[in-house]
Amino acid sequence: MRAAIASFLLLQGCAAGPLLVYSISPDHPDDAATEQLRLPGLKGPVTVTFDAWGIPHVEATDLVDLARANGFVQGRARFFQMDMMRRLAKGKVSELVGDQPLLSETTVDYDTTMRGWLIEERARIALSKMNAEQLELLKAFADGVNAAMGQYKPLEYRLLQVEPTAWEPVDSLAVGLLNVWSVSHNWTQESTRLLLAMSVGLERAEKIYPNTPASGGRTLHGPMNVKPLPPAIAPELEGMFPWKMPAAQKQAAARPNQGLGVDPMAMMGASNAWVVSGDRSVSGKPMVANDPHLTHLLPSIMVQVHLIAPDLDVIGVTVPGLPYVLAGHNGHVAWGITSTVADVIDLLIEKVDPAQPGRVVTDSEEPCLISTREEHIAVRDGSAMKEHVVVMRRTCHGPVFNDLHPKLFPPGSPLLSIRWKTEGMERSMDVLLAMNRAQTTKEMGAVIAELPATFNTWTVADVDGHIGTFLSGEVPIHEALSGTFPTPGWLSKYEWTHWAKGEQLPWAMDGDDGFYAHANNLMADPGAEPFATPNVDAAPGYRAERIAFLLKETPKHDLQTFRAIQTDVFSLRAKNVLVRMLEDLGDGAGLSEPALVALRLLKKWNWQTSAGSPETAIFFATYRACVQTALRDELSEDGVRFFLAQRYSTNVADLWFEELQHPVWDDTTTPGTETRFTVVRFALESAVAQLSELMGDKNPVNWQWGRLHVMKPRHAFGGSWLLDNLLNLKPLEASGELDTVWKSHFDLGNDKAPYKVVAGPVFRMVADLADLRRDAWWVVETGSSGWPKAPHYGDQYERWQRGEMIPMWTDLTLVRNAQHGTLTLLP
Repeated sequence: MRAAIASFLLLQGCAAGPLLVYSISPDHPDDAATEQLRLPGLKGPVTVTFDAWGIPHVEATDLVDLARANGFVQGRARFFQMDMMRRLAKGKVSELVGDQPLLSETTVDYDTTMRGWLIEERARIALSKMNAEQLELLKAFADGVNAAMGQYKPLEYRLLQVEPTAWEPVDSLAVGLLNVWSVSHNWTQESTRLLLAMSVGLERAEKIYPNTPASGGRTLHGPMNVKPLPPAIAPELEGMFPWKMPAAQKQAAARPNQGLGVDPMAMMGASNAWVVSGDRSVSGKPMVANDPHLTHLLPSIMVQVHLIAPDLDVIGVTVPGLPYVLAGHNGHVAWGITSTVADVIDLLIEKVDPAQPGRVVTDSEEPCLISTREEHIAVRDGSAMKEHVVVMRRTCHGPVFNDLHPKLFPPGSPLLSIRWKTEGMERSMDVLLAMNRAQTTKEMGAVIAELPATFNTWTVADVDGHIGTFLSGEVPIHEALSGTFPTPGWLSKYEWTHWAKGEQLPWAMDGDDGFYAHANNLMADPGAEPFATPNVDAAPGYRAERIAFLLKETPKHDLQTFRAIQTDVFSLRAKNVLVRMLEDLGDGAGLSEPALVALRLLKKWNWQTSAGSPETAIFFATYRACVQTALRDELSEDGVRFFLAQRYSTNVADLWFEELQHPVWDDTTTPGTETRFTVVRFALESAVAQLSELMGDKNPVNWQWGRLHVMKPRHAFGGSWLLDNLLNLKPLEASGELDTVWKSHFDLGNDKAPYKVVAGPVFRMVADLADLRRDAWWVVETGSSGWPKAPHYGDQYERWQRGEMIPMWTDLTLVRNAQHGTLTLLP
């Protein structure tokens, strides 16, 4: 997308003038200055102190004034990013930049898909139900954003020669819903299971992609009564998939670069968080650590802020466009956030009524109509605007999924609808404000229980010594089915009837272990009583297990040991899977000389995935080749890529390696029966050949993981040589992998750059509750400013990559005694 946008700018002839002027004399806001500005709507003065890192500490005597000033500060630093976030949520990217490549598709394809999720419609419904107090606060926030936009016009709009559009209260809710959607991934796993069932039949599909709970670590330990889970596949579906996709149809579906609509990697969401009690800390007080894993953007998807008003003094991070802190501390309570990856989006298989094609079959007396609507997508074409019209369908259950991903499913696929409950979002801002004010762990847990639709795990500690872990959101109870496979839409017995929240979901306080750790793993065994099961498909347990091991290994923790855990790159996946690979490779008889050298390296590997490691490159190239080879006869080329692109499909692939004769290893298109032995040896040779070409060196000893596993924070327009030095940060040869504690995620489904870093810890925090005013530290992966060439555009980047942090001070005396700037906002 970046290169295409840059080319678009140059072709339109609109970049040179503003670009040259800005390069010579950048007019970004000056966070080191002392200045006064008028902000319409304020009741009283507001003081904004920018610390040495450009992070705003906003002091107001009124909550509405604080919201207005916070909006001004966010808009001043990050308006273009905020605009892009709301456009990503609403499916309006093409309106700004035209029809350009984006992810695996184009901006128009992306907009089409996101229109189907109805995020803007859902946000407007929530806004219409919002109480007067929160509506006033959101309106004040929006007014502040727009005042900043009028004062400081971002460079990007000058390059595009367009005027920015005003921020509205509904945009904050849309950005919030985009983030809720981005951590709700079970629908991708349901889709893959369905694709496999259509291709190879249910029986084989279940063996390849089982519906069993994710393996590995659990956040809550101790004895629990675990009841059996309901079946995964409704018996009414068993007769629907007896067939295998015809070879001709599979070949037609296998054309490269067909595209999938929105790649599952589009908005990565994962995280680590843990807390230890005072018994496990040097200070004798609890400690909290958090590092949310999201897509790496420039500027960072997280923004740091300190908000001060009557009954509120909170510091932490939020997503640009949201007015409250999502993770941080308020002097009494510190907390981190991770995605629970709860199963809250279901796909329903519909039966079109043959007698009335405008309906789907149900057992209800009320007809379930298939309605259609036209989505008019505005597409910029220079100074003009074109219109792209798509038709979207909807049943009484929800939007038709096929229309969102028209290239994913082969001809003859059943109609699928989306069931996703987002009611209650109108209460989200109220609850976030209450969380920012909570004084104890117990109070925070009670408030978290009221947070609607946001399915996260919150790791909490307070200054009195209590620790806890809690879930937010309302999770549908899957009583008849486990929720891992699409359900029959024509039977009301599979409808969602009630939801669990709060104490009905897994939670705990002050446990005997003295710590809680969550890394998107299962909170407890599915079916564990007295809790409701929030999910079956979760992250592999590797990160959670490694964090728990490191927490136990050190008797007393301090800030340094917490930082060391956050930057740990030991691969439990490699340790577990490589054992099976080495069984098949044996002494290397029959392998080529480069493959023999690679094998010798793997046998001596310590499973550290450092940037200089040749073993990490060999292992993951072999792993990827194994999965591709195993699935090539099961799915179309796009289906294989869709599988690889999922966040946690590796959960399933790792299980295949445990069986020498797992069915997936057999190539059903050949007369013989292949085993893991055959595939692993072929995959190593393929990996060695590929890496020899990529590294420009045939000797595996000289290979380095970091040459493939590169992180380069790039601005949205930074894809050309002309804009590179102005807009981008320098590339980093990165350590880590998909499920090391320092999660350094890459998209194995991306044929062009399967190992390039796309997501990871966009923010890190460690906090010792012995003295939160001075002993809390944090960092984001770029910097606080969204303005290229500004001092704080990327000034935290090098510290972030070294695992270092900056002070998270709430003591304003400390802030003002160091380098700082002051902005006074006046009525």
